Amino acid sequence: MKFSNIEDSVINAYSNANYRVIVDKPFDIRIGEKSEPLRDYCFKQNYHSAVFVTSYNPFSKILGERSNVLAHNKLKRILNCMGINFILCIAADPAKIWPNEVGVLALDIDLQLAKDIGIKFKQNAIVWIPNSWVPRIELLR
Repeated sequence: MKFSNIEDSVINAYSNANYRVIVDKPFDIRIGEKSEPLRDYCFKQNYHSAVFVTSYNPFSKILGERSNVLAHNKLKRILNCMGINFILCIAADPAKIWPNEVGVLALDIDLQLAKDIGIKFKQNAIVWIPNSWVPRIELLR
């Protein structure tokens, strides 16, 4: 990982999370592990990359459900306006220290745009998934 002012415990939580992709047959993606189900899904749709981004809990400050849902709806509206396809995705901490965070898996998006969206929603990081289908954490601050 590059130098960051994000606490190591927070980065570890991102790295250890299960990212549940909500499709007809849901599946999990994990950091550093090639995702065959994601590759197959994207191949069928002719997508070449993906990113997990959430608008929940900016800078890892826990917000109430209402604030998080409003931010999530704004994220979806922005992606729709940009013509970016996405599917629902939920980040879950297996240690249950952090609450689940609803986000999206934005499809066929380039890394810089993905970072810009994460920064707009005051996120510490995004999960970038290039066409190797091996997810990795991209720190944003």
